[in-house]
Amino acid sequence: LRMHRDGTEVYDLPQTMALHAGMDGELWVAAGSGIGRFRKGMLIPERMPNTIRLGRISSLALGADGALWICSVEQGVFRWRAGVLDHFSGQPLAEQPCGSIHAEPNGRIWIGFTRGGVATFMNGHFQPRTVSDGLAPGGVTAIYRDSLRRLWIATVNGVSRVDDDRFITLTDGNGLPRKIGSSI
Repeated sequence: LRMHRDGTEVYDLPQTMALHAGMDGELWVAAGSGIGRFRKGMLIPERMPNTIRLGRISSLALGADGALWICSVEQGVFRWRAGVLDHFSGQPLAEQPCGSIHAEPNGRIWIGFTRGGVATFMNGHFQPRTVSDGLAPGGVTAIYRDSLRRLWIATVNGVSRVDDDRFITLTDGNGLPRKIGSSI
């Protein structure tokens, strides 16, 4: 469904799991029929190995280098770059169930895990961040950069803002209503 001032358009994309608008405005889609670019009302799928379970994709992000990052609630994190699908085998952070992913213009990738915590990926390395670093507890539901360039991370139990690589967090312990189902 696409809504605009002249009306709405409906597209037949069964089992659409995730959408991502790149910096260039191009729309990426993960659907039951594949992962690819959406152009002129049609999904143009990339030729990826069938190792990804399409029905379990929760989020997509296009990195500054043009790589497509894929977040799976079953299989963890994938990166599709230059026709190669990386799964980061043997890196426990990248194999955790992933709920949300966000790419920064500087090349940093933020990955939110369904069991709680986040990791950043930069220069080939993952760095974990958890409640002990000040992040709100619980599974990550969304990662978002606002118009003032502040990064927000929503979890099932609170919301954290990243400020100079520190977390400033709201939970029910300091004023956030209980059981709000955080999403930003």
